[in-house]
Amino acid sequence: MKITLDEINWIITNDFKIHPKFPKEISTEELLQNLGSNDTNLREKSLDILDTWIMRGVYSSEELIELAHTTKENLLSGLEEINTDSVFLRSFSALILGSIIHFDEQCALGNIGNRKPFLSENLLMEFFKTSLEYYRKERDVRGYIDTKEWAHSIAHGADLFKYFAQHRLIGKEELLQILEIFKLKLGEPQEDIYKAREELRISVAIYTVFLRRILDTNEIKAWFQSFAKFFEGKKWFHLVKEPFILNIQLNLRSFFNYMYFLVKNGIANTGFYASPFYKDNLLKNRKEICAVIEKLILQMDSSHYFIPESI
Repeated sequence: MKITLDEINWIITNDFKIHPKFPKEISTEELLQNLGSNDTNLREKSLDILDTWIMRGVYSSEELIELAHTTKENLLSGLEEINTDSVFLRSFSALILGSIIHFDEQCALGNIGNRKPFLSENLLMEFFKTSLEYYRKERDVRGYIDTKEWAHSIAHGADLFKYFAQHRLIGKEELLQILEIFKLKLGEPQEDIYKAREELRISVAIYTVFLRRILDTNEIKAWFQSFAKFFEGKKWFHLVKEPFILNIQLNLRSFFNYMYFLVKNGIANTGFYASPFYKDNLLKNRKEICAVIEKLILQMDSSHYFIPESI
């Protein structure tokens, strides 16, 4: 018996209780399948239920590990396809895997009652490796799709790496890998620009990396400076003839703006970005980092501004 939208709505309106006709195991299997639906109501509401059940501790540690394995495999389903419905399963599975990683970290921090952390270092690295492969090879960058609504694979993948970046078992090597995978997604030629604030979600994940305070100022500055290769010596009137390359600059311009103001002002600890909650959200070295980002913005459009030789 397949769970219907009416029964899904019953779960939500009844404070996410398990439906009396569907045991948790059967509901979970159905909801996981719905993550790949092209029906936005089924997909989004199934996501909400799974996420709520994870964060409320409905699942045992063993069940969460099994759920993580399933979503990890989903990340590879139809990978490298473009403009197909397979994007929904990958993109929404990334959110559920991120919720599991976040829940494990909250358990370790003592924020979930008596629950203990359940992810070993080997398991976390297995999920991390597959997530890197997924994000590296994802080619469907559509944000909002008429009639089917959100695909948002680039944004959802960024959310997943945000939770990896916060996790206690993620060290300096992995943080640097996260930065490099984002540089790849921002710097690869593509048919269209990001249109659904993907650069903001990427910026939030990157800022989360910085808030671990494992990377020193020079490492952060060097990472930003490495973006100069994407526009040095490239003139706008030449790039219009190479639209795939031009889209790199358009994406980077938006990304630099988001990063500049995140670094300068810190990240919001209310609203959408309240989870994870950022308490100590200002970088001590933010002035130096902002100066590097500002220089990149000026260099990108150097013919438009008066730039002193000292810059």
